[in-house]
Amino acid sequence: GRLLEARMQGEEDWVHVFAWAAEHGRRMYNFGAREFTKVESLFSSRSKAFVTKHKLARDYTNDGKWVTAWICHSVYCLMLTWGAFKLFHARQGIGDASFSAGDCLILIQVFQKFGKYMIKFEGAIIAMQRASVAIGR
Repeated sequence: GRLLEARMQGEEDWVHVFAWAAEHGRRMYNFGAREFTKVESLFSSRSKAFVTKHKLARDYTNDGKWVTAWICHSVYCLMLTWGAFKLFHARQGIGDASFSAGDCLILIQVFQKFGKYMIKFEGAIIAMQRASVAIGR
């Protein structure tokens, strides 16, 4: 939340300076070296501040997505491996003989769909965080 709020504030500050520069663009031809340098340094500092905040907010939202995806894919791989070994042992007569290929397939599909929807759920949470920041302004 706070990173997204800081990003939005930085964007607002940058747009304010950009709008001022766009509105007064022709008048800047009359500026001396000091005035022009002051405007340029103000724009550069606001741009740098915005880009820094934007990168932090972007990393925060992207990290949430890829961590969730990584965890879901890892669990899927674990269930795939576990199901394959359980099926192998059932066919060899070592383990539970009632575990069939259909059981293994259902287990794999359930975890695949769970991961898919969990990733979408995480994306919805991040979208709601962005929307709450925008509405709060």
